[in-house]
Amino acid sequence: MNDRVVIGGETNLSYKIDGQVSLTTQIDGNAGSYMPIYPASYTGATEVTPSEETQTLLTHGLTVVEDIVVNPIPTNYGRISYSGGILTVF
Repeated sequence: MNDRVVIGGETNLSYKIDGQVSLTTQIDGNAGSYMPIYPASYTGATEVTPSEETQTLLTHGLTVVEDIVVNPIPTNYGRISYSGGILTVF
């Protein structure tokens, strides 16, 4: 018995791609004038001081053209609580 087999012919394991590849995009024409479109400007308060209530500055969807300043809690700020027998100053 023979353990050897011979197959005739050719085998090619490479592929050839023929053509051109370009990674450059050209835009032809003239540049015109344009005007950017910005959201409306915020016109509300830009300075707030902390308080007992939530404060919302309605800036959603608007352009804020100034810094918003949050002032520190005033030095004389104090909250008083009374629970029937104890007076507490915060």
